Amino acid sequence: MTAEMLLIKKNKKNKTTNELLRVEKAENINIKSLQSARNAFDLLNKQIIRNNLFEEQHGLCAYCMRKIDKKSFNIEHYIPINQDYKKALDYNNMLGVCDGGEKKHSEDKSKFRCCDRSRDNECKLFVNPLNKNHIDSIYYLKTGEIKSSNPRIQSDLDSLNLNGQKNKDGKLVITDIDFIMGRKSAYEDYCKMLESTKPITRQKLIQLIQNEENQSVYNNYEGVILFFLKKRLERCRK
Repeated sequence: MTAEMLLIKKNKKNKTTNELLRVEKAENINIKSLQSARNAFDLLNKQIIRNNLFEEQHGLCAYCMRKIDKKSFNIEHYIPINQDYKKALDYNNMLGVCDGGEKKHSEDKSKFRCCDRSRDNECKLFVNPLNKNHIDSIYYLKTGEIKSSNPRIQSDLDSLNLNGQKNKDGKLVITDIDFIMGRKSAYEDYCKMLESTKPITRQKLIQLIQNEENQSVYNNYEGVILFFLKKRLERCRK
């Protein structure tokens, strides 16, 4: 079964504007230092990048699957510039992410941070939203928790604080941005969807999945709904 954290597919067919083509080719610019990489990235047309990331990701954060603002979301470097400055201008190294709690707690750095804001520039992730095998290892509980059968990916999910912030004993200590309740609500939406679709047949489930996947902008935590729909489809033999 395919899990759905948010499998992102870079759709080059839509990248036909001269501005974006220049972004894609910008990685060929001769960058000799970390600072020159940062300077070059600052010169790119960020809105062109955002428009395409938003489309590819159906309007959701690449990590937590919450909706992002098309005009102001953060552009994340999957491989941080500090680790490999030569990838600073590589479009395939860019993801659209939420503010990670910064706006809500701008004055208090000790408060909850998530997604790219929960890791520093030296932290390298193993889980990759562009890697189908990685996404296939991810699953959800009815309680709203996100899990992975791969220990390395589970460690990254914890590092990104996608189940809230935990202490060394695994106890949840900060839940200001309540991912668990959001995913639980998405699971409840899935249940309501099935309730209104009786009798449940394989063909109806396929149609529900297609309806969800064909949305240009997904609902918050859309991956949860898709996960349980596909899980239910596996159990439906007719």
